[in-house]
Amino acid sequence: MSESRGHSRSSSGVSGGAAAAAVSPVRRDSSSTGPPARAAGAAVKKDGEGATAAAPQASAKEVHLLALKVMRLTKPLLVRTNPVPFEPADLAELGQTMGQDPGVLADLPPFGLGEVCILPQSFGSIFLGEMFSCYLSLHNESKENCTDVMVTAELQTGNDRTPITPTGADAEKVSLEPDESYDTVQCSEVKEPGTHLSVGVTSFFECLCTRLTVFPRLCRLVCNVNYRNPEGEKKYFRKFFKFVVYKPLDIKTVTYNSGGEIFLEAQVKNITQTPMFFEKVEFHPAPVFQSFDLSIIDGDGDGDGEGPPLTTFTSNRYLKPHDVRQHLYRLVPREPGVVAKASLASDVGKLEIVWRTNLGELGRLQTNMLPRTPLPVTPLEIEAVQVPAQVRAAEIFPVVVRVANKGAQNVDLFLREIPEKADKVHFAGTANRALGVLAKGQEIGVPLHFVASGTGLLAIRGLGLYDRVANRLYDVLSLPHVFVTSE
Repeated sequence: MSESRGHSRSSSGVSGGAAAAAVSPVRRDSSSTGPPARAAGAAVKKDGEGATAAAPQASAKEVHLLALKVMRLTKPLLVRTNPVPFEPADLAELGQTMGQDPGVLADLPPFGLGEVCILPQSFGSIFLGEMFSCYLSLHNESKENCTDVMVTAELQTGNDRTPITPTGADAEKVSLEPDESYDTVQCSEVKEPGTHLSVGVTSFFECLCTRLTVFPRLCRLVCNVNYRNPEGEKKYFRKFFKFVVYKPLDIKTVTYNSGGEIFLEAQVKNITQTPMFFEKVEFHPAPVFQSFDLSIIDGDGDGDGEGPPLTTFTSNRYLKPHDVRQHLYRLVPREPGVVAKASLASDVGKLEIVWRTNLGELGRLQTNMLPRTPLPVTPLEIEAVQVPAQVRAAEIFPVVVRVANKGAQNVDLFLREIPEKADKVHFAGTANRALGVLAKGQEIGVPLHFVASGTGLLAIRGLGLYDRVANRLYDVLSLPHVFVTSE
């Protein structure tokens, strides 16, 4: 997405003015292959972060009639002060001094932020999903007239190129007289197609974290200038400006399979150095799923049916640096006819996040399809029909499991314990025993007994069903968790 914020022409270049003052220079790539826009021997100044570019050599490159300057437009910052709490009766002179300080609030002197803003002193940081704004100024430094002047710019991130100015027939052409300038402000969202977030996927309660793209990434702003000199010859040069794009959020997802439902837990971490205000965190499910946000407390937040729903994050939408917030969603098949398709789906949906930072700067990111490891396809349908809501440690508790044969052939089942897959919930009594032949469409109830050796929310694992007809062992992974207490 790109947006033009207007342009202007002047005969005074980029001198003076609030717009020019509230910008930071973009670092120029020293490996630029285009001819220089300055006269021979003009040195490029060092910016706030110490990046430098070599001075062009007149003997090797052509000197152009036009000069291009690019500056990044950023929001100012509020001046921070060190408040000194005191009693006015004890330090009257200090109170008068602080009252004259323009960086201190008159009604609230001990507050750390004042009413004064400070202009950016360096290039700053650019994060994925935020808006990149730049100020382009093309100035005629010669004594000749230039016609058909056209400047285009694009952002290059990896293999993607995003134009931020009109191109081709839509590009504006102007004529510049000596000492005249063409100025424009352009905005574009910093984005990268494909998977761009670090996503951790957990299925069957086993953690598997995968980093999909390495950040920070190098981004380049490429500016192309075309014009005609007084002799009518076509002239062209380009400039490269490079900067680093950082990842603002770290997202990890965990999926839990419970019968025909899927529970998705999304952990969102602010990895920037500034607080974020979250305007929206929304999950868009895959076409075969219907999702329910479990953080919603009341669907009618303001009581008139028009306001946003009341959630657990309504009272606190701020996320401090390096803090994490967790969102939980329940996914069910959208229609009864897609139950089988939903159980085999490897993608559950996308997560969209919209936030604001300093002085309301907007950022937006949307993940690719979040992956999931589907349950293995088996002819057996296994479901726990009786599980106690709470048990005590070191005490035996019963569980009844329903086993149904949904296949086309009969099965001869044998219940088997798999100790290496059990965690802190163990079988009590005889685990290895024959269940007999189960015909097609038939189901049986299997009573089991367990004992917990720990406390907390524990998973029941380590159960297998062996089919002696097909000579195949089915690992039972669909049993729920049980809450174990010490008393």
